[in-house]
Amino acid sequence: MTYLVSLDWDKEAFTVGEGGLSSNPEIQSEVSAGTGEELPAPSILEVPLTSPHLQGDSISPRLTHRETLRFFSPLAFSWLFMAIESPIALSAISRLPDPLVSTAAFFMMMGIAIWIESPVIDLLSTSVTLATDSKRYATISRFVWVLMGLVTLTHLTVVATPLYGFVSGSILNLSPEVSEATRLGLLIMTPWSAVIGWRRYLQGVLIRFGHTKAVGLGTASRLVTMTTVTYGLFFTVELPSIAIVAIGLIASVAADAAFAHWSSRRIVRTMFGKERRPKRWFNLGSRRSEIVPSALGVEPVPEDAPLSFRELAAFHTPLTLTTMVMLVGSPLIGAFLFRTASPVLATAGWQVATTLLFLLRTVLFALPEVVIALYDRPDGPRVLRSFCMCAGAIASAVLLLFSFTGLDSVFFERVLGADPASSRFAHLCVLLCALTPLINAAQSYFRGELTKWRQTRVRLWAVLIGMLVLVASLLTCLSLGVRAEWMIATSLTLSMAAEAVFLRLRAAAVAALTPPPAPAA
Repeated sequence: MTYLVSLDWDKEAFTVGEGGLSSNPEIQSEVSAGTGEELPAPSILEVPLTSPHLQGDSISPRLTHRETLRFFSPLAFSWLFMAIESPIALSAISRLPDPLVSTAAFFMMMGIAIWIESPVIDLLSTSVTLATDSKRYATISRFVWVLMGLVTLTHLTVVATPLYGFVSGSILNLSPEVSEATRLGLLIMTPWSAVIGWRRYLQGVLIRFGHTKAVGLGTASRLVTMTTVTYGLFFTVELPSIAIVAIGLIASVAADAAFAHWSSRRIVRTMFGKERRPKRWFNLGSRRSEIVPSALGVEPVPEDAPLSFRELAAFHTPLTLTTMVMLVGSPLIGAFLFRTASPVLATAGWQVATTLLFLLRTVLFALPEVVIALYDRPDGPRVLRSFCMCAGAIASAVLLLFSFTGLDSVFFERVLGADPASSRFAHLCVLLCALTPLINAAQSYFRGELTKWRQTRVRLWAVLIGMLVLVASLLTCLSLGVRAEWMIATSLTLSMAAEAVFLRLRAAAVAALTPPPAPAA
């Protein structure tokens, strides 16, 4: 959508008309009623009003690494805050009765809950990409409510019916104690998937319009709520530890979703909302200023054709299937570890190693949405590609630093409480997996680029290819008697590299048919 309006900002006059935003060194003091008046300008800044970079404190036509970092940092911290939830839960469980059973139940509970929520996880990418105007926003909202209902119904069907006995016994082979504890936690977490879906949908809207700080603050509120509720129950009531953790988790995501809902209301009213009282003056340099389309005396011009449910499902379904396939990777590696010469040591050591690997890779999970939101900026592809690779290189360098200085062993033994044998196993795994963050960053860039181009099926094919390479490599290493550390690291690295190469090739093919973004001014 574009709008016609004049405004005073930082001693320059700006006129928004068809085609974008123009500037004039002389102050434009009047807002022309519905028509706008543009004085001769030495330079032209073409900026669509709905672009993510028209927000907050600045209007910059050319994307820079500094601006990308400001945009990315709150999202990276958001992922880090979520990664800390598990240690908080485990710290409470370890101080309550039956810690072994409750710990096993916690991991099973989270595994099942995350699998069920798979259809709503990628609502973040969907809303960042497709929430471009009021009609599309309304269609996506209805789609989100349908998904929320479906995942909640699926959750209840799995947990509250005899189907749970088949899942926990025949498929997961859980002991009766772990099975019952897991079921109790899952019953408490019935709203989990729906709340996560609403949260990620609205966070996508926030990201699209540049309000990434709100996403980070929302996840910070989630972490505070998780800690407060979990330890509040720990000190005040007598409940099974899995129940305390489940209540803490559901309260934390509810707080995060509520914050996202509250934060996004102004954006929804501004970009998609009903008519509000017209305002003669507003200042784009102020955090409190707002741009209300209906208050400008003009109707928004739709940029995109209406979005049907079928088109939306065709876009979103491959993302859902991609996530579901990716979630199989960890259990698959675990199954192969149980076939090695020392299965207990290999499993324990790998769990210790993945804690550090995940903490460093988790910040890279925010990169696809950054690419989607900023890709259309002049110089966007070049800046975003180099930014992603720099972020991955830094994460890989930190892993190598930890490995060569022995900081990883200190972390494993003193922070995680791992025994020396598991620590040595994890140390070698981390060293051998040092390139995975760099590869992960490359994947993130190409995933974001392809999603921006609506090529979500390519992401599904890529992860399927990566999974095939993972299985083939694990089978080969197992048959050759390769040590478990080398087997895991080699297979994981080859799998991720194969996926990244496929994404790169498909992105290049699509780019040849896609008009490039406008060059830098």
